[in-house]
Amino acid sequence: DGASCKAAIATQEGIVDFVAGLCNQSSDSNEAQSTLLHAAQVLLQRASVAAPDRAEARTQVCNTLSRLLMALPPSVTARYACFIWKYAHTAKVGARSFAVEMASTTLQAASCSAADSSVSRAEGAAQILWRLLVERLSDKA
Repeated sequence: DGASCKAAIATQEGIVDFVAGLCNQSSDSNEAQSTLLHAAQVLLQRASVAAPDRAEARTQVCNTLSRLLMALPPSVTARYACFIWKYAHTAKVGARSFAVEMASTTLQAASCSAADSSVSRAEGAAQILWRLLVERLSDKA
């Protein structure tokens, strides 16, 4: 039903805004900030692993995660790029497909956003994602 789908997307967008806002608040405690960023990293990885195999749903997950990555500090983006690299090298075809789509979506979002995006500031993240795309061009399945 279209109304429930729109409500789910609105909820998802609200969650992304909430997590990004939490992680970007200045905190008096480095430990608290580190814990928040680690939680965001876990959330990104869990959503990646749980992404559905259906193309439309997978695309929605990639768009949402990419939007969240753009709002998080470069350190999270760099760690996530390393995770996606490892995830792309698993035996599951669905995992490799997700990793390629996620890399593509993230690079597209970075190129469309300001030059000061999280991906462009994260040391090596863009290179890892480009390398993943080039490497996966030869996949048969």
